[in-house]
Amino acid sequence: DLAAMSTTVRSKPTKGAGDKDAYFIGVRTGLGVGNLRWDNAMVALQDFARIGTVVNPQQGATEQIPSSSETKSKVKKLHPKLNAEDLDVISLLWEAYPSLAPEISKLGSIEDSRTVWSGKGYQQVNVLLRGLPERFEAGYPALASYLDRMDDIALLDIKWQDKKGRDLTSIKIDSEKLTFQFSCYVKDGFLLPYKGVKVYENEPVDPMADTITSTKIVAQARLKMLGVVIKIKDLNLDAFYEPHPGYAEMGLTFTKVPDVKVEGAALGFVPTALVDAFIPGNIESVTRDFLGVAAKGNGGKGLIAAAKLGVGKEGSDKGVLEAGIDFDALDNFLVKIGLGMVNERLIPKPEALDEAKAYFGALQTAFAKDFKRFEKRAGSASK
Repeated sequence: DLAAMSTTVRSKPTKGAGDKDAYFIGVRTGLGVGNLRWDNAMVALQDFARIGTVVNPQQGATEQIPSSSETKSKVKKLHPKLNAEDLDVISLLWEAYPSLAPEISKLGSIEDSRTVWSGKGYQQVNVLLRGLPERFEAGYPALASYLDRMDDIALLDIKWQDKKGRDLTSIKIDSEKLTFQFSCYVKDGFLLPYKGVKVYENEPVDPMADTITSTKIVAQARLKMLGVVIKIKDLNLDAFYEPHPGYAEMGLTFTKVPDVKVEGAALGFVPTALVDAFIPGNIESVTRDFLGVAAKGNGGKGLIAAAKLGVGKEGSDKGVLEAGIDFDALDNFLVKIGLGMVNERLIPKPEALDEAKAYFGALQTAFAKDFKRFEKRAGSASK
């Protein structure tokens, strides 16, 4: 059923990499997503990308579709930092998804959407979202409180790269500023690989072909907990992807330990060197051990996360998201303390999870309403 959710977690003691005490952890979750076919979703995503770049969903289009001044006024009020070219994009998306757009706007404000390159056959998507918990508070107070207490816990720079090492997309997340930035290059609805300032305009990525079956994620992270800062450099995740007409299978594997550096002061005033004097090893080595057990454990397979999304059987209208993750987690008292802090700061409380599910349901309902509106218009146009 739509938005129906189930989750199971299992764990057992084991010997991890380096004969270290560890726990094997396996998580499985399922979520009903309705009649979501992967091929249709990719077509819709390409239409969406064309609106976001040339303000027209039609393939090969070069002229913008204008939106009404009433819509622009409404969008500008909710997203006041948009400039004129970005306002054109978001206003057309608002008119294309009149039920979904207001629901998404409850999350926060869009401050940027694209960079227009004159004389080029491609455009740059550069979306900047800023979370505004005060907007969420009226309908989802527990979720708003969860977002509001993120503080400076994480600063992430994540790149998705093809097998040639070229970037496909870039994501930056700043928990203190509650910002999410997504960048890529698009030509007529298709992703383009790029490296630095060079864009490979003649190598568009077809999401239904085998061009991206083997890619990787490269991440830089700065994590802060109780004043202790952990910097992780070049965390590599191998990605796999297999598209089918009705669904897609995808996942990540983690098998290489990244560079780790620890600095800062616990509780804001206790140097990490002083903390290290009272624990076996030190914070940096324990962090490295934790990542090493995850990367080399699980029977030598490392951490594996996988998902299947869409309609698995032809003729069915019951799409699902099935996801799971298996890994070994280092078992020692410092890790337990750290995971306890992570649980307290990062894992939403039951009330927030319930509100997140309700919000997802609201998004699904709004999208279904917009889709029915589209079907009705399409049916009238064909008569």
